[in-house]
Amino acid sequence: MGIVLRQSLKSSIVNYAAVALGAVINIWFFPEYLSKSEIGIYRYVFNVPLLIAGFLQFGASSSIDHFYPIYSKNNNDRNRFLSFVFLYPLPLFVAGASLFFLFRKPLDNFMIGDTPEMAPYLILLVPLTLICIYRSLGEALCRSAHRIVVPSVLRDLAPRFAILFLLPLLAYQIIDFQEMAIGLTLFWGLFVIILLFYGAKLNPFHLTNFKAFLTPERRKEIFTYNSFVFIGSAGGLIIANTDTLMIPKLTGFEDLGVYSIAFYIGSVIEVPRKALSQISLPIISKAIKENDIKQVESLYKKTAINQLIVGGWLFLGIACNTDFIFHLMPKGDEYVQGLYVILFIGGARLIDMAFGVNNEILLYSKYYKLNHWITIAFAVLMIALNYIFIPAYGINGAAFATFLSVAIYNLSRFLIVWKKIGTQPFTLKTGITLGLLALTAFIALNISFSNFWITFLLRGTWITLAIVAGVLGFKLSDDFSGLFRKFFNKG
Repeated sequence: MGIVLRQSLKSSIVNYAAVALGAVINIWFFPEYLSKSEIGIYRYVFNVPLLIAGFLQFGASSSIDHFYPIYSKNNNDRNRFLSFVFLYPLPLFVAGASLFFLFRKPLDNFMIGDTPEMAPYLILLVPLTLICIYRSLGEALCRSAHRIVVPSVLRDLAPRFAILFLLPLLAYQIIDFQEMAIGLTLFWGLFVIILLFYGAKLNPFHLTNFKAFLTPERRKEIFTYNSFVFIGSAGGLIIANTDTLMIPKLTGFEDLGVYSIAFYIGSVIEVPRKALSQISLPIISKAIKENDIKQVESLYKKTAINQLIVGGWLFLGIACNTDFIFHLMPKGDEYVQGLYVILFIGGARLIDMAFGVNNEILLYSKYYKLNHWITIAFAVLMIALNYIFIPAYGINGAAFATFLSVAIYNLSRFLIVWKKIGTQPFTLKTGITLGLLALTAFIALNISFSNFWITFLLRGTWITLAIVAGVLGFKLSDDFSGLFRKFFNKG
């Protein structure tokens, strides 16, 4: 087994462990020990720095991915290149921090409006932004050595253990919520220091004068590439954080708290897609380089049907058992207003999965620039729809804006891949799968008992058995059929 596949599989295990731990934290511990407003503040404080850092690093981490293989062959060039990449975000960060302190009052008003409960926490955006910049660079340094497991642990798993360490201190009133936020910031800083040491161990280098390295040609090449990456990533960053920025300003941090919990539950559906994407990327890249359209089409169709089946199973498992989830959740009656958020966000993730690897195909094709402009248009659409729907429908409006935007976004990429490359992911099996999911959901929702646990177990069992039987009976997926045959032959 190659190093890339080994690292992808291990990283997937870490991701699933992080999701499981995150589910316990979000569904149980946060509602139990934090107020809705505090959950909203937590989401804001630890998400917004990701957006700011993405702008201030100006493509630095992507330049490591792109240029490191070129400059790593010469030791002096490698040291100078890495020195340049690790140091040039610093003046951008200092400039950003200076603007933050110089224009603190108007920025406070612009970012959070009339929400004074957030004011004491805004200062944390400064160190967290610096942490996020160097976490991104550290992860890129590790990727250049084909190592993604330790960065995944430090990014996804370790912060959740830090929360589990701090929450009991909060519960027993040893610390308050503000001190918890500061403590978590310190933990994030510690994890990034560990990451940077690990990356430097994999790819030893020392900071040095890079002036001689930056010839006019190299400066132009790196700046041009980083500018292009910046344009594309800016759209992605805005998409990922639009709701976090707009909900508290338009409706308040309590609503953001409810939205955050529901959003997390709905987003669980996309975990398998991330794992499949990691494994599919090198295969798609190779097929496109060799102009093997048949291989691209085969993978496109396989990932679409496989993701629709797995995503549909997870979506039904969550959507048909929301009453059980809110019953299990502490203070669930306060969070039940997030029901439609779960359904809209889950539906958006399912659409994303059903359209297969259209993003990855565009990314590695000669039409990759189109993908960036579509992403920018998607970001503008997200902002516009949120401004329309949040004032009218609150958090449900934000979730619907995401659902509608994701549907339009995927339809746009689907049409471009179909027109430019001549392939599309849907077959008769897609329609049969959708019919199977609809029938399964209809019957599941009619299974109801006074005991929540019995209802949950029977619905879950029915959904699983119905989908497995349908997939095997209608031969919807060669991959799943082969997996079942292999499993039962071993048995």
